[in-house]
Amino acid sequence: MSAAERAHRAKRFSEDVKLAATFFNATAILAIGTAFSIPRMCSPTTAGLSRSRPSSDI
Repeated sequence: MSAAERAHRAKRFSEDVKLAATFFNATAILAIGTAFSIPRMCSPTTAGLSRSRPSSDI
């Protein structure tokens, strides 16, 4: 195998590794973002459900 072929294979392998790393990086960012946003959306204090109702509404 010539040096050019080895360089080409190494470049292709490097591109595949970079693609996989980008995928895992994006997945980790998505998971961290979800971990912070879902509890805020589901929290009763942010949804306005923690306010007490007047006794006339009962």
